[in-house]
Amino acid sequence: MLHQASLIHIGLAKTATTSLQRNLLDPHPDIYHFGFDKRNLAMRWALMMIKSQDSIDYRQSAVTHVISGLFERNPLGKKKLVVSDEFLTLPYHPAYPAVDRAVIAQRLRDIFGDAKVLLVIRRPADLMCSLYSEWMKWYGTHHMSRDGIDSWVSGMLNRTATTWLSMLKYCDIFEIYCRIFGSDRMMLFLYEDLEKDNDAYAENLCWHIGVGEDGAGELFKKKRFRSRLTEWQVQERILFARRPWLWRAYERLSNFKLSRTLLRRISSSEESGFDLSPEVKERINQRYASQYEKLASETGLNLRAYGYYW
Repeated sequence: MLHQASLIHIGLAKTATTSLQRNLLDPHPDIYHFGFDKRNLAMRWALMMIKSQDSIDYRQSAVTHVISGLFERNPLGKKKLVVSDEFLTLPYHPAYPAVDRAVIAQRLRDIFGDAKVLLVIRRPADLMCSLYSEWMKWYGTHHMSRDGIDSWVSGMLNRTATTWLSMLKYCDIFEIYCRIFGSDRMMLFLYEDLEKDNDAYAENLCWHIGVGEDGAGELFKKKRFRSRLTEWQVQERILFARRPWLWRAYERLSNFKLSRTLLRRISSSEESGFDLSPEVKERINQRYASQYEKLASETGLNLRAYGYYW
């Protein structure tokens, strides 16, 4: 073990992770935030090795050496170490190869010791809709148009290979970390509780980390990151995906200042809402309901009441 962490936040994606990192973990005076979203290249390298380096090439000593140097140069002497990276629970990612999630958990345990582990989950249909919106924001391709979300999820449901849907195996992920860190070190938070009471959510998290709770809710209320696409942006991406020549023209025009009318149209447009059909939601429920029922029995959380399964 290199250093005893107070908390390891392992995700999931699309559960306000970026807002948590930038609004609460970064500015809190007692927290030393160790995360991939930071500009520190050594920190990013160490986390990349932990979560994506093949076991044959992975070198614990090299990762340990880098992290030790980061701790020694902690300029503010912050008391509590919090590791936070949503990609620790992703089954795969287009930008880098993914390592077995049990292997990642063991690496974290070997480096950071008997830390508490936080897993934040979200209603499965809502999580997939948010993920779809995120990828459409970046790519806006044909298969990620407004009419394509059902076919996108259905296509993954029809495959036996690992897909984004593997993130919905909340109970399996929870049990991996229970086995490696101990069930008494595991914490399960619900994204829906954050939506219901921002202050209580942030203060509860600070209490578990062991840092001051005063003002935590106000920190967490600041700028929202990873906001959803607006209706105007959705239509823009659908249009450009179907007519690539328009994108080239738009790129040339973007060098000029947009008119005030167009700027008002963009800024005033409401956020878009993606939703799955009842049929696809039922297929997700049929596949994962037993997982959520088991997780509810292990944690005492009434996931059925929150709409995770029925």
